[in-house]
Amino acid sequence: MSRNVHEECAQERRDSILNAALRVFAQSGFVEAKMDQIAAAADLSKASLYLYFPSKDALLHSLLERYPLLPELPEMMASLGDTPPALGIPTLIADNLAAAAAAQRTGVRDQPRNSEQR
Repeated sequence: MSRNVHEECAQERRDSILNAALRVFAQSGFVEAKMDQIAAAADLSKASLYLYFPSKDALLHSLLERYPLLPELPEMMASLGDTPPALGIPTLIADNLAAAAAAQRTGVRDQPRNSEQR
């Protein structure tokens, strides 16, 4: 198998895994979702899943890159550093809500999007 064909197959497998992860996260929620469920939904063994994505957090990061909700989202996710998404995302949301409320009070529209920019 040539390198290009192998890379295409690997990318198709990653896409399949991401689609399965999205379905499982939608059904179970991120915190309750298990890698076993994602592997089963992708028709893979759990060991094979870990060859493509080392953790649930890595799956979430890849999904957020694939489906950007905000132009600033990759930067916001990077600002989490090693903080698990389940802990960091609520903080980002709270920071953004506080910035939006402050912007409404002051009439300023360009408020910081994450705590690193403050």
